[in-house]
Amino acid sequence: MSSSVPVCYGSRHQEGVEGPIPIVWLFDDFVLGCDVLARTIAEHGKFACCHLRQREVLSLALDIKPGDIFLASADGLPMRILKRGVRSVRGRYPEIPLVLFASDTTLDGLGGVADLGIQGVIPKSMPADKIIAALELVAHGAAYLPQQLLKKNFPQKQA
Repeated sequence: MSSSVPVCYGSRHQEGVEGPIPIVWLFDDFVLGCDVLARTIAEHGKFACCHLRQREVLSLALDIKPGDIFLASADGLPMRILKRGVRSVRGRYPEIPLVLFASDTTLDGLGGVADLGIQGVIPKSMPADKIIAALELVAHGAAYLPQQLLKKNFPQKQA
């Protein structure tokens, strides 16, 4: 199944909300999982959410605005391809935060993520309310890394 436009839930302009709300752009080839997550993010009300296949990220003319967030799946990609994809998205949209969305097994192989130019990594096993909270942190300029990646990327010195 191939789509030529993103599937979106929510809107930039919601009744009772002053100004536009950000969109979380979710990139993954697992369409059913993306659809469920996109609906969940949009239902929370702080973000709209659009999902599309990874290969469509750079080929479509997306309505990207400051305040939006990219949430891209890291699953099933060798590190070299993941790094190339991150560089491509960073090159085209340098001002938009990029967060990786990964299964626990993929997280185990994500050493050195601080060097990728991303603003966070969110485990797919996180509950929805914690995913929203992590996205809110990123939307406000902070980074988000789960505990297991903090230990890998910023090891504590033993006293």
